[in-house]
Amino acid sequence: MASTNTSFSPPIFNGDNYQIWAVKMKAHLRGLSLWQWIYAAVSETVFTRIMTCETAKQAWDTLMEIYQGSERTRKMQVLNLKREFELLRMKETESIEDYSDRLLTVVNKIRLAGEELPDSRIVQKVLVSLPERFEAKISSLEDSRNISQISLSELMNALKAQE
Repeated sequence: MASTNTSFSPPIFNGDNYQIWAVKMKAHLRGLSLWQWIYAAVSETVFTRIMTCETAKQAWDTLMEIYQGSERTRKMQVLNLKREFELLRMKETESIEDYSDRLLTVVNKIRLAGEELPDSRIVQKVLVSLPERFEAKISSLEDSRNISQISLSELMNALKAQE
């Protein structure tokens, strides 16, 4: 009988995208109250790295250390991501959609690393990193709305309408 992927199947970790797998796995395990599923949710290659762990917690912590690094390493990663966020600028030839995707990729990495980054800060970032062709739209938004209270999705939709 062929195996099917049901809602009871844990997300499989193959050694890539640890942070995303960890978020999915935590949600899955909490939902089922079954931390022992960690062993079933990794590939054979990854399993060899945790097979000597005595507890699910020890296995989890080992995976975190291997794939996220030490606390110091994680702090450096966050610092580098924040630097990347601050340096992001929309390219003249780039669409709002593409810029939004690039920006949110960095934002999500920062958030997955455990750092808080409020939407209001992201809105500010977008407003100061757009090319000149959006100046009129930004002025119009500032005149018609309280920019400090506009959501990221509202801003992006307004900017997409400008394109």
